[in-house]
Amino acid sequence: MEPSTGVIEYHSLDVWNWMTGQFIKRIEPPRSSLMNFVPFDGIYVLVITRHSTLCIHIYSLAPAAPNHAVCALEFPDDIARKFPFSCQISTGEHPASSRGHFRADSSLSMVSITVYTEDYIQYEYASIFLIPHATILAHIQEAESYQLHGLGDDPIEPRETAIRVPWAYWGPGGCLRLRLQELPCRSSYMSLLPSGSRAPVVPFRASNFWETIDSFFVFDVNPLAARHAKQLLRERRRDQAQSDLEGTTIVEDVEAALPGVVDPECSAIPYVVYRFKIPACSTHLGSTERTIRAVEMGMTGFTVQFDGVSFEESLQTWTV
Repeated sequence: MEPSTGVIEYHSLDVWNWMTGQFIKRIEPPRSSLMNFVPFDGIYVLVITRHSTLCIHIYSLAPAAPNHAVCALEFPDDIARKFPFSCQISTGEHPASSRGHFRADSSLSMVSITVYTEDYIQYEYASIFLIPHATILAHIQEAESYQLHGLGDDPIEPRETAIRVPWAYWGPGGCLRLRLQELPCRSSYMSLLPSGSRAPVVPFRASNFWETIDSFFVFDVNPLAARHAKQLLRERRRDQAQSDLEGTTIVEDVEAALPGVVDPECSAIPYVVYRFKIPACSTHLGSTERTIRAVEMGMTGFTVQFDGVSFEESLQTWTV
């Protein structure tokens, strides 16, 4: 018998059109524990499941699509071998609140997946996978093309199971992996919500029971933003002394600022890291003290939600 994952074992996922009330589809992951899910690109659903291995199953909501997943993206072995007790998935795609509001290009957005595991000393370890929209869509299109046409001129019979994509084929060259080790207990209750191509990261340090957070880091996987940031750094090195660069929000040496956080074997995609100073706030990990519940990116900054404070202080927004 496999050990408990600490998640509810859902048997199915029903999808409805919230505007018309029309039932669209029932998704039933076979012999799996459904850990989390999120809509993707308007016509797909990404479902994190756990059975023999941890996978991202991608289901199509098209009426003619088969009931099984289009494809399944596997996680690396060091994650797949463990039984995570918590998994968060969110997307940078956010629909415009009205027709007159600006809407970001969804093709440049990302999906953020945070997988938490735990050791015997009650420390939590998080692996954050920042996956560009284009990476996931490319594997969906490849799987759908293969199911329709096969390889070359040889047609294939319709498949009854999802096409499994090994981690080595899609992960190291297609996403950015962050590893946060020895996080304080209860840190998995904190949500880090991206917007577009940007995702926030809270830099907890080691295993201190009290943590003082004086800055947040933001990872942007938009290749245009990464190219622009490199150009700015070159111009500032030429025009300013090194001491004048210390206050910049662009992190030039990521390893020095966040030692061991970026996985060197999974960082091939273009990205840039920003550091934003905030008024220092002490966070206690007890249930009755001030804790960070969520950090949500927006178009112009980010909002931090606190627990253990008055209602007026529970939401604080910084414009950057």
